[in-house]
Amino acid sequence: MSLRQSKTNESLFHFDRCYESHSTLLGERLWRSPGDVLAVAQLTNLWRTTLEKRGCSMLMRDNLDAFLQSILFSIGAIRYRNHHLEMHLDPKELHRDLFFYRISFGSNSFLNISIQVEHDNRPAISISIDQSQSHAYACDAGCIDPPTKLSREPIRLPVKMTNPPTAILYVTEDLESMTQLKDTLHVKHVEIAPPHAHNLLALHRHGHQLGGLPIVFWLILAFLIVIFHLFLLKIILNEMGFVKSSFVASSSRTRIH
Repeated sequence: MSLRQSKTNESLFHFDRCYESHSTLLGERLWRSPGDVLAVAQLTNLWRTTLEKRGCSMLMRDNLDAFLQSILFSIGAIRYRNHHLEMHLDPKELHRDLFFYRISFGSNSFLNISIQVEHDNRPAISISIDQSQSHAYACDAGCIDPPTKLSREPIRLPVKMTNPPTAILYVTEDLESMTQLKDTLHVKHVEIAPPHAHNLLALHRHGHQLGGLPIVFWLILAFLIVIFHLFLLKIILNEMGFVKSSFVASSSRTRIH
């Protein structure tokens, strides 16, 4: 391991506890497309100031790798407390797939965490660690269920909601510490996060609430349906007029005879 990477890992557990706030995905100003060099500089400064004010100032002093880790933590609302990791994403905001690769953890390990919306429209967590010899454990919100040992193979954890709110994921190398953590969260109620509405998922996946096809397709389809029904109505009215005319003609011939 390089000296630079070693310093980065040592800084991860610094008292500053980067990152102490909600996910930067919720900060609309942070994701605006800059138009010129001045806008790029302003956006860069906004990112730096945001991270510094949210506890990442010490980590950001080390090197570029540490700065990038700070951004990664901020997007995932990831923070370290007493040598364990917490992910504080809001279950209500997990209507998009998120992938976090090579999150520095401990002295020589990296975590890979993904959050994906499954077929039932509920988000689920997959987590793995790149060191097969590492003794790391994970539990979901509230740590009600027994901790699961991590390996190179991803393990799946449900996204849960608790009262009072807790992190959706905890990871530590100290199993005893995680057991103690469970007793200190004082969770009164825990449940699987509810499924997201289909129109909300479609909006974030495709930019509109009409599903995967372009909105022009649906407009053309609606136009064709209207035209078809108008054509059908015209046929019905013509048939009704023909029957009426035949009935009148038949009545007239009957009276003549």
